[in-house]
Amino acid sequence: FDGWSSRILQLQREYEDHDSKNGRWTYSYSATVRISLRNGTFHDEVGSGCKVDKDRGKAIENARKEAVTDAMKRGLRLFGPALGLSVYDKDYVTE
Repeated sequence: FDGWSSRILQLQREYEDHDSKNGRWTYSYSATVRISLRNGTFHDEVGSGCKVDKDRGKAIENARKEAVTDAMKRGLRLFGPALGLSVYDKDYVTE
C-alpha cells in the first residue's frame, strides 16, 4: 500500500453513569472513522469503547480513545491482510 490516513467523522457519547456507592464513572462512546488510501479508496467503519474509572476525565478519555482505535482497526482490516490483522505477523509483512 502506498500510505493511508484516517479521519474521525463522528464521535458520540452513548452512555454515562455514576455509581455513587463506589464512586465509579462509566462511559461508552461510538466513533465513525474514515480510512483513506492515497489512491482515493476509502472505508468508513464504526467502533465502540467503554471504560469504568473513579476519575471521570480518565473514563471519558479512555472510552473515546478505545472507540476511535476500534473503528480504525475495523476499517484497516477491510483493505485486506496487508493493513488488517496480518500487520502483527512479521513474516507476512516482510513478504
